[in-house]
Amino acid sequence: MLKNMSGKIKISLIVPVYNVADYLRRCLDSCVYQTLDDVEVIVVNDSSPDERDAQIMREYENKYPQKVRCLWHNENRNLGGARNTGIAAAKGEYLFFIDSDDYITVEACQLLYSLAKKHDADLVFLTVLFAVTEK
Repeated sequence: MLKNMSGKIKISLIVPVYNVADYLRRCLDSCVYQTLDDVEVIVVNDSSPDERDAQIMREYENKYPQKVRCLWHNENRNLGGARNTGIAAAKGEYLFFIDSDDYITVEACQLLYSLAKKHDADLVFLTVLFAVTEK
């Protein structure tokens, strides 16, 4: 069982994994280094054929046993199936889905949790804007 400072998990970060070894460390680093302490990171290996995915997952689970929990599919269930597995295992007050080839700022969970509590919201989402300039 995962334990944290307050004993209550505020956010469950759910990370589906399938052939993303080149990006996975950056994603998991952004999850485990959150400024909000009371988070769990649920990493779901969706039967990835790339053994590096499993190796990285085990590395993080061993390095951060209080924060990271890895789950394994015996057959590929696609993104929705992996997310559903994470939802079923989640203990957090809120869920946060992050694709394993993406990453978040270290303040993301703190900001979103604070907004959710301040406004008594059931759902909070982050919009990312990109600026493109022409030369």
